[in-house]
Amino acid sequence: MLLHEELLTPEFRIRGTKALLGHDLLEDTTLTPGELPDWCREDDVLPLIQGMTFLKGEDPFVEVWKRGMSVILLKLYDCTDNLMNVPTFSQEKQEARKAHVRDIIHCVHRQYGELYVICFAEALLK
Repeated sequence: MLLHEELLTPEFRIRGTKALLGHDLLEDTTLTPGELPDWCREDDVLPLIQGMTFLKGEDPFVEVWKRGMSVILLKLYDCTDNLMNVPTFSQEKQEARKAHVRDIIHCVHRQYGELYVICFAEALLK
């Protein structure tokens, strides 16, 4: 989805896609930061991966606001992907997650305008 986002620069789309993939490698596999592929350790990618990765006990929906606008934008892509799995959560967790995503949508919309990810996320929230 990010690669097709015409309102963002091609450079950011490539860097952001690498960061989203690298962040998932840390979250969803047993890889450690030192084992990430070289493309994850590029100077303009690694800080985004670090910004997208939260320690156990950290609430990503609280901490994300401290990590810069690029990380907030990438978090919206991550959350939009995760919204497709929301039905597996309890009703209470679903509603809390959706409220957090709405907050991120408003922030991203103010900063970047009407991105495709916003339209898609809003459709998933209905």
